[in-house]
Amino acid sequence: EQTMGISSHACLDASWVPHACSPHVHRRFVAFYSDDFVQSHAVECSYNVYDLILRPTDAIADADIAPKADGANSFADATAEYGDAYTAYMEFTGRPETPQPNTIYAGEVNLGSLALPQPALTALFYRVYVPGEDMEFDDGGFLSNIHNAYTTNLFSRSYGNVVMIRAKAPSYRDQPGVPFDAEQLRYWSVCQNDLPTQRYVGCVADYQAHLDDQGYFTVMVSDTADRPINARAENGVDWLPWGPYVDALLIYRHMLPQPGFAETIHNVPQGTEPADIMGEYVPRSTYCQRDIVEGAGDKPADIFAACRAYSESLSRLGL
Repeated sequence: EQTMGISSHACLDASWVPHACSPHVHRRFVAFYSDDFVQSHAVECSYNVYDLILRPTDAIADADIAPKADGANSFADATAEYGDAYTAYMEFTGRPETPQPNTIYAGEVNLGSLALPQPALTALFYRVYVPGEDMEFDDGGFLSNIHNAYTTNLFSRSYGNVVMIRAKAPSYRDQPGVPFDAEQLRYWSVCQNDLPTQRYVGCVADYQAHLDDQGYFTVMVSDTADRPINARAENGVDWLPWGPYVDALLIYRHMLPQPGFAETIHNVPQGTEPADIMGEYVPRSTYCQRDIVEGAGDKPADIFAACRAYSESLSRLGL
C-alpha cells in the first residue's frame, strides 16, 4: 500500500496533480477539504484515473467523498467549515456494481471472457477548478474529465478575422443570489485552444463572464490587432486572443449538472443536434469581420445577428 498526501497545484482553468501508479500498488490518499479553495475561487476538486492512452476510466467528485468520523464535507454541506480530513482509495480492478466508499477503480482490459487489471502504468490526476489568478499554471491540455461534458467549435482564419459564440448562461456554484446546491451547474467555462498542440490560449470562467440584459454570455475571439472597439466587458462581450495558430477551437464546458437541469450538454445523446436538447443554452457560433462588429452597436444580440448574417452570406457563396 502507498499513501499519498494531496495539496493544491494550479493552471488557468483546471489544475491537476499527476501521478503514475503501478497496478501492484494499492493507493490511499489522505487529504483535507482545504481552505485554500476559498482563497482561489475553487468550486470543485476530484480524483480522476486514466488508462495508458489517457482515456478516463473512473472519477470521484468532492461532494461524493465522505469525511472521516465527526468531520463534514464543505462541498456537500453549506454549513461545514473547510479543513476536515478524508481518505480516498484507488483499486486496480474494474468498477464493481456496488463500489466501495471513497474509492475509484483503474479499470480492466477485457480479453474475451477474461478481464485483467490495467497491465501497465495508470495515470491518476487530482483536479481543481478554478485556481487563483495569482497562482502558477502550466500549458494544460485536452485530458477529459468524466464529470464534464463539452461542445466544440472549430474556426478557420479563412472566413473572418473575428469569431464568436453566444448562449444563455447557466447558473453556477457561488453565483451571487443563487443558494448553495441550487445552481444549474457546478461550473462552466469557455476556452480558446489550439487543436494540434492542445494548448489553451485563454479562458472565461463562469464567475468572470459578463452577461447581457438577456442573461446571455458572448465570447469573441480575434487577434489583438483585429479586436473590435466594442468588444468590451461593459457591453457584455468577453474577448479572448486568437493566439499564434491557424485555427481557433472554442471549448464550452459543463461540469456536474443538477438533476433538474435538463438542458445540460450531458443530456445530449450522440448523433442528436445539441439545440434539440439544450434550447437557448446551446452555444451558437458565427464568423465575422471587425468592421461588421463595430458597425452593429454595443448590444451583443445585435452584434451576433449582424455577424450571423455575414456567416450566412458565406454559406450562400459556398464557402
